[in-house]
Amino acid sequence: EAALYGDEAIDLLTEAGDLFSKKYDTQIEDPVIVEIFPEKKDFAVRTFGIPGGDGYMGVCFGKVITANSPKSLLGFQQNWQSLLWHEYCHVITLQKTNNRMPRWLSEGISVYEERLRHSSWGEQMSPEYRDFILGGEMTPVERLSMAFIVPKSPAHIQFAYYQSSLVVEYLVKNFGEECISKILQDLGEGMFINIAIEKHATKLDELQEAFTEFATAKAEAFAAEADLARPNPLEVNPIDKNAIVDWLEDNPNNIWALNTTCANLIEEEKFAEAIPLLERSIRLHPRQRGGNSPYGMLSLAFRELGQADEELAVLENWATIEDSATKLYERLMEIHAERKAWPEVDRLAKRFFSANPLSPISHRFMALTAQQTGNTAATVRPLKRLLLLNPPDPVDLHFRLATALVDRSPDEAKRHVLQALEDAPRFRAAQKLLARLAKPKPEPEPDTPPASEPQPEPKEEAKGR
Repeated sequence: EAALYGDEAIDLLTEAGDLFSKKYDTQIEDPVIVEIFPEKKDFAVRTFGIPGGDGYMGVCFGKVITANSPKSLLGFQQNWQSLLWHEYCHVITLQKTNNRMPRWLSEGISVYEERLRHSSWGEQMSPEYRDFILGGEMTPVERLSMAFIVPKSPAHIQFAYYQSSLVVEYLVKNFGEECISKILQDLGEGMFINIAIEKHATKLDELQEAFTEFATAKAEAFAAEADLARPNPLEVNPIDKNAIVDWLEDNPNNIWALNTTCANLIEEEKFAEAIPLLERSIRLHPRQRGGNSPYGMLSLAFRELGQADEELAVLENWATIEDSATKLYERLMEIHAERKAWPEVDRLAKRFFSANPLSPISHRFMALTAQQTGNTAATVRPLKRLLLLNPPDPVDLHFRLATALVDRSPDEAKRHVLQALEDAPRFRAAQKLLARLAKPKPEPEPDTPPASEPQPEPKEEAKGR
């Protein structure tokens, strides 16, 4: 897999190292080792010493990171770039504190930095997290690490990541980024976390009260007008379409009823009827992610009705909240390619690549963008990667590579054109290119000194007496 995304992984980690080192005033002198495993069982044995490790995508041990590769992450819909970004942040914070920091602060900073990097990365507010906050299930800040050690459920572990990031967000918002760096510095010198927080922020009881208000306000603002409850089957039969429509009339802001009704309308190809209901669902609850999102149904409805601009607008809005929706990114690339909006195609190809670099789709669009913008050199890497992914037409790829390499690497170009001719010996364009490459380059003419001008013969000196 290294040939498919290794360069980008190095670039991302280098960028993370530069950013976090400066932000948290910490320099890493020794090498940082990052091991990426395509098999989850290998990751588990390397990381924990035994098979298993379910739920762990990556782990940081100071200056060593172990992580699942994109191949292992596909089933979890985990963006591999956000994972590496998260783990490298651990490297910096652990080094700055000499590994003397509570887990909640370490995870909270990493998740917070994910969200700063991209709006779709990291843990986000969800209906479940909203219920946890409003239901009084937040763990007190001074005991927040216990939420990772003795969680009530797997969902509560994920919520611990989110709550920890909210604490960091609150501290940064109210006391500045330097507050976090100073707390880390004191932790590295042996100070207890509660004392460090009180030194650079506020007293723990005041922090707890203010943070609870902060988190509660966020939860209350999330889909504030939406009814997120799913009705009991005794209230409405979930397989009775008419019953759902009737129940929706009495509960017009219920997200489940809106989306279920719209799914039935889309199935019946009543696209025009579904559109206003889908728009209401999105307006009430804008952060609906996943395959059953109303964004997907709304974009399909506009597409079927031939409303291309409206479809594009919906898809772009949807893309801001998704970090691994490859089908969404592919559709956006198709639309922008039809409109010859090549910068947008390139942007979305990179988004697709960050979700799944093992698919040929992103590489194909990267090569197309480079070709259409006249950047021949930029076509080489995606074309080479396409050759590694068992392409249906390797002849075309070898020929395109040879064409791109003619001027910059003639010997490599000759190898690729020969490989194209191995499978298609009558490929006339490849034959012509090979003949061109086989022609010996004209020898440069040797430099000859200019002919000297004839000199006048010396006159005989007059003989004196």
